Amino acid sequence: MFPALGRSYGRQSVAAVFAPAWDFGRDGAMAAGIAALRGVEGGYGIVRVAREGRLSVTDRYGRFIADYSSAVLPGNAAIAPIPLTGGTTLYAWIGDLFGALCLFAITFLWRRTAAA
Repeated sequence: MFPALGRSYGRQSVAAVFAPAWDFGRDGAMAAGIAALRGVEGGYGIVRVAREGRLSVTDRYGRFIADYSSAVLPGNAAIAPIPLTGGTTLYAWIGDLFGALCLFAITFLWRRTAAA
């Protein structure tokens, strides 16, 4: 999922995002983890169904409620309770500004210690 789109969902207090995907075998676990991170950033759960990868359900805190390997036809299915409590996060509102502030603080501190 794209960061700007995920932040916009977070600002709207979306409870869950249903995300189709197409993994390529071994990268399925990594892609499911990245999707879970996007859910934590925005404050919503992710229901992710991937072809050739992972079928996963995560809550807004990044906890995996269900995580199965996708299968070829007839496929896999999962029934998992996902809490539908959406909420916004600080990242959803300020985005990458936090990273920019950290970079500024590190630069300021580095220059200050170099001058001393």
